[in-house]
Amino acid sequence: MSHRGAHLTARGWGVKEREFVASLEAFQLVLAAQRRRAAAGRLAMDDPQRAAPAGIAGAAAAPMGGEALLQIVGHAGIQSAVAAAEEIDAPAHPGSMAKAIGPRNNPAMATIRLLTAATPSRRRSGALRALPLVGAQYREHGIELSRERLLRALREACNPRRGLVLLAFEREPVGVAVVAYTWTVERGGLVAWLDELYVVPARRGRGVGKQLLTRAMGLARRAGCTTMELEVVRGHERSARLYRRAGFRRLPRTRYSKELMGGNRR
Repeated sequence: MSHRGAHLTARGWGVKEREFVASLEAFQLVLAAQRRRAAAGRLAMDDPQRAAPAGIAGAAAAPMGGEALLQIVGHAGIQSAVAAAEEIDAPAHPGSMAKAIGPRNNPAMATIRLLTAATPSRRRSGALRALPLVGAQYREHGIELSRERLLRALREACNPRRGLVLLAFEREPVGVAVVAYTWTVERGGLVAWLDELYVVPARRGRGVGKQLLTRAMGLARRAGCTTMELEVVRGHERSARLYRRAGFRRLPRTRYSKELMGGNRR
């Protein structure tokens, strides 16, 4: 049903029918805001200055016919729909569990949630959500780490002072990203170390990893990080291509590691 057709039909209906049309058009308004957000791109979402509230309200009302919508929905209906649009467009806040930011009506896009939280209880909740995917990645790479220690590490990773954790959903969790903040003299400040980026095998090649990476870079930039760094396991060319397309460059170095607390992996 077109917007114009809905307006004409509503004139001959009673209160309930008009309320139904109002609800339908308010829902369409939110969908329009989703499409606008998707077209603007993930990077625009990472900069709140690019999406002032007035811009959100104007873009939300425009597709619905302005005054014609106002006559049917009323001021309260428009305000509710604009509030919903603002909630959809709002970038995740680093201090609490964020709202879903992925367009749910687009099966090609995952929903990304920020698990970083200010309170210990929410950090534990976020760690429990990320645990199965990070555990699956470690099994894939042959990394041995006890569940208790991994859970403790993820809980600390959900502390906004230490880094950030992102989870990708497509009805169920399908990907995870973990970033740790570190201070380096070489980079002249705070650096984001992409500790983990994992997508379940069945959902690879569908852009989930790119979504996680783009969101992680934007949040790290907002946290004050000058650089994001990472490592790629030898032979993982698909991962390397993802990072090269995102602008990462290969460094002429070899990474070394030595455990300083032997036997503490359990």
